Amino acid sequence: MQNGNGKKNGLLLTDFELEVMNNLWSRGKASASRIQMDMIRSGLMYAYPSVYSVLRKFTRTGICKFHQSGYISTFSPQKTRDQIAEAWIKHLEQKIFGA
Repeated sequence: MQNGNGKKNGLLLTDFELEVMNNLWSRGKASASRIQMDMIRSGLMYAYPSVYSVLRKFTRTGICKFHQSGYISTFSPQKTRDQIAEAWIKHLEQKIFGA
């Protein structure tokens, strides 16, 4: 994080985005359809295009990496849970304390 502002570099994830990343962190590498199916199994009903769209956004912002092998597209995390948590902590410090 260059300037301490997680929002500008995309590290302040929404609840839905965190669910996608939690699944990706758990698996290490997965397709959008695998993540969507895992989310459905855990009771989170999100459409495939929503999951895929978030993963592509993460690719653009460096949160995850896109892999293509023939017809199979997979994603792997590039940011750790600690990096995302740090962005949120800094964001909250700035909001609460104006630091």
